[in-house]
Amino acid sequence: MLRTFILFLLFGPILYAQKTSFKPFTGALTYKVELVDSTLKKGTFQYYMRVYTNDTMVRTENESELFGKQIVIKNLKLNKQYLLLTYNNKKYAIQQQLFPDTTPSKYQFEEKQKFKKFAKKKSRLAITSIKNVPYKFNTYYSIEINPIYLDILKGIKGLPTQYFLPSNNGILRYTLIEVQETSLPSTAFLFSKDYLKITFEDFIKIVTETKKEN
Repeated sequence: MLRTFILFLLFGPILYAQKTSFKPFTGALTYKVELVDSTLKKGTFQYYMRVYTNDTMVRTENESELFGKQIVIKNLKLNKQYLLLTYNNKKYAIQQQLFPDTTPSKYQFEEKQKFKKFAKKKSRLAITSIKNVPYKFNTYYSIEINPIYLDILKGIKGLPTQYFLPSNNGILRYTLIEVQETSLPSTAFLFSKDYLKITFEDFIKIVTETKKEN
């Protein structure tokens, strides 16, 4: 389960979106994350996910019970990223080189002429099927903002504003609740020297050895 969780954080966001058809966006996107029931309607709040970007760098802040707050800092031009987290009271910056995703998408989208607004962004409905998942989800997306900043749901034509993802604990619903268009300082995409730069393989070794000792 640990390896699956880290793999999702590191290898889930592989660069695939085209940037040419969207206006550059600089600012912050805030999502509310909920664990939903089988009807996909009633949700229990989990945390907020925040995405900051200057159209070249992207900083995504998430949370989990196992590792607490995790931060992913991604350079879209250099195709590399760092996952920042704290484990066993030590700070790690797990580095990874990103490669274009050339595999077929596991998502299929059936677009509908139905629209809603999320954070004042007009969003279109796309009924979403996921490979090996027996049910469909209602996904809304905005064609105004590039999906590469979120980099999820490969093949969608704009930034997802409400979407669902299966997880080990159940189905999570992500809803865009705030869009702030503002300039960001370069320091927003840096991390302090008290983080140890490490490869994914070496980090897994540390976690494995720690578990053996305990």
